[in-house]
Amino acid sequence: MTEIGTLSVKGEAAVLAMRRKLFGIANALSISHVRCVRLASAVSDHAKALVKAGPVEIIVGLSGSRAAEEVHVEVLSKRRSDSLFLGVGFERIEAFEKGELYGWRGYCRTGVEAELPESKLGECRAIIAEQSVDELIEALKVSSAEAQAAKEVAEEATRLKSDFLANMSHEIRTPMNAIIGLSQLALKTDLPPRQRDRVVKIKNSGQHLLGIINDILDFSKVEAGKLHIESIPFELDSVFENVVNLISEKAAAKGLELIFDVDPSLSTGLEGDPLRLGQVLINFCNNAVKFTDEGEIVVRVKAVEEYANDLLVEFSVTDTGIGLSEAQSSRLFQAFEQADTSTTRKYGGTGLGLAISKKLAEAMGGRVGATSELGQGSTFWFTSRLRRIVAPRRMLRRDLEGRRALVIDDNSSARTVLSSLLGDMSMASDEAPSGREGIEMVQQAAERGEPYDIVYIDWQMPTLDGFETSKQIMALESVPTPRLVMVTAYGREEVLKTAEDSGLDSILVKPVTPSTLLDTTLSLLGADEEGRGIVEDHTEAHFDVSHLRGARVLLVEDNEINQEVALGQLEDAEVEVDVADNGEIAVNMVRSKEYDIVLMDMQMPVMDGLEATRIIRADSRFDQLPIVAMTANAMAEDRDRCLEAGMNDHIAKPIDPDLLFGALISWIGQL
Repeated sequence: MTEIGTLSVKGEAAVLAMRRKLFGIANALSISHVRCVRLASAVSDHAKALVKAGPVEIIVGLSGSRAAEEVHVEVLSKRRSDSLFLGVGFERIEAFEKGELYGWRGYCRTGVEAELPESKLGECRAIIAEQSVDELIEALKVSSAEAQAAKEVAEEATRLKSDFLANMSHEIRTPMNAIIGLSQLALKTDLPPRQRDRVVKIKNSGQHLLGIINDILDFSKVEAGKLHIESIPFELDSVFENVVNLISEKAAAKGLELIFDVDPSLSTGLEGDPLRLGQVLINFCNNAVKFTDEGEIVVRVKAVEEYANDLLVEFSVTDTGIGLSEAQSSRLFQAFEQADTSTTRKYGGTGLGLAISKKLAEAMGGRVGATSELGQGSTFWFTSRLRRIVAPRRMLRRDLEGRRALVIDDNSSARTVLSSLLGDMSMASDEAPSGREGIEMVQQAAERGEPYDIVYIDWQMPTLDGFETSKQIMALESVPTPRLVMVTAYGREEVLKTAEDSGLDSILVKPVTPSTLLDTTLSLLGADEEGRGIVEDHTEAHFDVSHLRGARVLLVEDNEINQEVALGQLEDAEVEVDVADNGEIAVNMVRSKEYDIVLMDMQMPVMDGLEATRIIRADSRFDQLPIVAMTANAMAEDRDRCLEAGMNDHIAKPIDPDLLFGALISWIGQL
């Protein structure tokens, strides 16, 4: 068999073009004019009936060798059909199947008596290959229709995926709110040590699971192109404080030194997305803590490019952990990829964190990367484009200029960073690598007539720890005792009582940020000599909830466990709380009693929170009533829907007590 060519028919215009081509081929093969018309008409009528259900394929060939005794035409489609039309144009026909396609093959004798010349075969193939204007237009229409159909399918798939993720998020967050919330309430009670340890582990495991859920949701937003990057004024210190609050306890539990080394030129106001910057930093720091058993973790921040008010800032996290091989490094920043995927792997995780970090960095105008050596540790870095804005500068007290400080710490990186920060504050600083050398330097400085004004002492040092060092400094004869500050990577509660008994002036919890160091130093050296005593740094968020006492709160929540969690959290503020089981009850209660704030769930039976809010807002008497969504619907679209309905704010479950009290203070304080 000699094949002449194939015609693809995807529309009625293509059917007409195919009919002309078949007539031309039949004519070139010396088939009679009447038979040519019948053959072309039979195939085109058959294809016209089939093309409505999908594309039709026409294959034209010659039976036998170049003698070309018969022309045969195959008609293939996904639809099974009869041979009514084909029987008119061919001398014989037969049905066949080709994979998932159904076909009819028709045969017709040609008028060629001798061997078919190559030129004649080429003429037939040229007829097949020729594309008319009608065919091009039809092909364009078909391609456009197919593209539109594919677009609609993709959009529908994205919508279904978003709906599924939103429902999944809600269904998981509801029990997570109970697990984490009730654990927090239990920890506020007097528990035996063993039970307290178990409850802490339940709470920590719940928060770990919540982190995985958030990673999955963030990755889905990245894939769908729905990740929103803000550009708002912020201070880097606030980003660092959040990182410290989430990472320092984990680092301290493993005995790791957590150090922040920040370019002082970045202490002024910046504009960017502090939430996403913190998210990437927290991911890198979490990984560093996870893969490091001893040593230190150093977070460095520096400006690598500066154009007018635009900055390219590099954030890096360096650890002394297990490191990565070259093969493992090549798989970094890919979704669902992990350095160790074996069934015996020591370290868990979803493999999404670095992929999300890469997308976030790129969305902020930067890049990500990593350098690592197996067994020697790793450095993960990312860059972000930020804008420098005019912001109030913190004025240094003149009495810090030229003041002398001594830093005693066995960790060289920690000493260097702290000394650098003191230098930025216009202070003169020296360093001592041990308690013994520090004591000698204090005595020698006093003998030279250049006594130190303040000494920063690390708690955990070999041979002579911070407390013993401070005692020996205070015991030095004929030496004016400098202000003594204990710098510790361990919890304040563990050392506060001992520090008070030891006569120390202050405690700084590592990692020390520029703002906490400045605040502590000013409070000691900028104050009168009266009233020496412990001055705590303020690295943790604290809320004064005293003015909330007696506030009238309406809690709208249908889930009994969530009601119990919320009521337990609100106990500390001593507010008056009424509970409504659904939106309809809430509307009636708002109309019958005056409230200072409404905490509104979204999904409830009878009437949901959105509809209840719209009804409340329709009454002008409640224009100023704060309504805050407190819901397991945590997607950005859910927040937007809440605000569009008339709510003032949105808090996602599981409820963070700090966020809850922050919202109460913010909105009730405005009344």
